Amino acid sequence: METDAIEWVGKNGGQCLGSDYPYTARGGTCKKTCKAAATVKGAKRFTGEPALITGITLKPCTVAVDAGGSAWQSYKGGVFDTSCGKQLNHAILAVGYTDKYYIVKNSWGGSWGASGYIYIVRGKNLCGIALEPSYPI
Repeated sequence: METDAIEWVGKNGGQCLGSDYPYTARGGTCKKTCKAAATVKGAKRFTGEPALITGITLKPCTVAVDAGGSAWQSYKGGVFDTSCGKQLNHAILAVGYTDKYYIVKNSWGGSWGASGYIYIVRGKNLCGIALEPSYPI
């Protein structure tokens, strides 16, 4: 799931700037109407929390999570350590980590979570965060 966008970018000429092609949170067909700001060759896929830490050290990583539960939907801040499933249904971007949690940017805008971010506890593969991470190459 999370590599689909990376692979699309690689096959279709590159990635536009968010200011040129804003996210709308709606279904539809991707457009090829702006100048590419970056290109990719594909995606490096891996699995497991140690590999996710290594990946985040290199560059931001896409991750798929189970974001269907009410605790995720209503997250407002703090370290997310609430039981959730591993039915991967939402792709997000892991951008950093501390010794206690992952720093993850969601696509739902700045009014959700901690100014658009969620801090997911490390060491539990919570919500399936380490099942299918990847980064662009």
